[in-house]
Amino acid sequence: MKRLIGTVAVIGSVLLSAVPASGCSVCFAAPEDPMTQGATFGMLVMIAVTVAMLLGFGSFFITLARRERAFGKLTTEEP
Repeated sequence: MKRLIGTVAVIGSVLLSAVPASGCSVCFAAPEDPMTQGATFGMLVMIAVTVAMLLGFGSFFITLARRERAFGKLTTEEP
């Protein structure tokens, strides 16, 4: 019984002494805050890197297709 009373006392004191949590500037959607601007810039950089990689792979495969077509023309010509 003493253990139950002690547990209830600890839980009650924790709940009564809790302060409201303050959100950061991103949670409050403050667009002029440096943290929000940094997060936005970070997302733009990640998107730019992804697009650059996709364009690189695409151009590589287009180059391979062109070379294959040119090599095919060279090998199919008859003397």
